[in-house]
Amino acid sequence: MSSVYSYNIGVVSFKVVMPLSNVCRFAWKIPGADAAIVKVEPSMGTILPNENQFHTFAFSPNDEIKYVVRAKLFAVGSAQ
Repeated sequence: MSSVYSYNIGVVSFKVVMPLSNVCRFAWKIPGADAAIVKVEPSMGTILPNENQFHTFAFSPNDEIKYVVRAKLFAVGSAQ
């Protein structure tokens, strides 16, 4: 899942689908100083088999400069 969006201030939602047969635990990681300007909800949790979830990113920049933010989604199956 690789997308690039440009926003001054904004909120964007992504649909997350796990077509797995096991329960999957996940956690979003936003490195370093980027964690102060980007928030994601839910930041961690569980996705059930074939469940759809929407994850919302809120971007609140401090200055009018170019930002490059990389978020990583870590997932581990069989979270039962």
